Amino acid sequence: MKIDCECGYVIYDSSDCISYKASFIADLDSFDLCDKVEEQIKKLVVNIEYTASNKIDVDVLIEDTMIDLSENIIDYYGRRPIYQCSGCGRLFVDDNQFHTHVFIPQDDSVPKNLLRSIEGDEWKFNPD
Repeated sequence: MKIDCECGYVIYDSSDCISYKASFIADLDSFDLCDKVEEQIKKLVVNIEYTASNKIDVDVLIEDTMIDLSENIIDYYGRRPIYQCSGCGRLFVDDNQFHTHVFIPQDDSVPKNLLRSIEGDEWKFNPD
C-alpha cells in the first residue's frame, strides 16, 4: 500500500516495523483489549495445568495462544493504522469505518517522528 502525500512524499506500507506507522487503539477499547488478553492467559494456564504432559505440549499451547492473541485480538483492536509523512509531518488516521482523515501540523516545529517507538534509539530493530 502507498499514500501519496500532498507535499510530494510517498508513504509506503509494505512491511512490518515501520517507524512512521502506528496502530490505533481507542481509549474506549483499551480495557476490552486487556480483558481479552487476560482471558487468553487464564485459558493458557488452565490448558497447561490440565492437558500438558511435557515441555513440548507447553510450548505448543503457548505458541497457539500467542497466535490467537496476535491474529484475533491484537489485530482486531489495533487494526486502525496511523501514518505520519516524513516529509511534512501530516498524520493519516483511519476512523472506525476505515476512512482516512488527514491532519496537518500547526507549524514546522512538530516532530516528523511522532509514531516512532517509545524506546527511541534503543528499539531493538531501529531502522534510523
